[in-house]
Amino acid sequence: MPHRHRTESLTSPRRILAARHGDEALQLRMQGYQFQEIASMTHYWRGATGAYEAVKAALARVPQHSAQEYRSLNLERLDHARKANWQAVEAGKHQGIASELAIQERESRYLGLDAPVRQQIATDVHILIEIVPSPALPALGGPAAGKVVEGVVGSVAKGALGAPRPTPSREEA
Repeated sequence: MPHRHRTESLTSPRRILAARHGDEALQLRMQGYQFQEIASMTHYWRGATGAYEAVKAALARVPQHSAQEYRSLNLERLDHARKANWQAVEAGKHQGIASELAIQERESRYLGLDAPVRQQIATDVHILIEIVPSPALPALGGPAAGKVVEGVVGSVAKGALGAPRPTPSREEA
């Protein structure tokens, strides 16, 4: 990330130059150049990553209608790619099918069709507690110590999984 001073003016020569380079990079991208090519043409010292970040920053400055133009242009390109590739898809060629899937994925991102995937994870927790004789146990009241341990097991199971499962006593196990 470039070093920016908080006191630097929005109209500083460095920022104006960066904005101009970003606009140039955006124009090249709209003409179909790859980020590595843009980096070479505009002399971005960070290569393709720098060109990508410049295009992204330029897009953020672009009015919404221009961004929509950019999306429309790219959707049109995807349609051309699909038409050029369609015979390979119909013939069942693996490369054609892979290309079609990539086109669909990109198109879906441009159109905002991909919703975030929600995942629900469930798990079982089994706790084994072994009571070891200790000089402190008689001070706790003997059997009361077992009840405290069972209560802890019940609340952990209830908090994590809903209703507590019956815990077998030492005699049942």
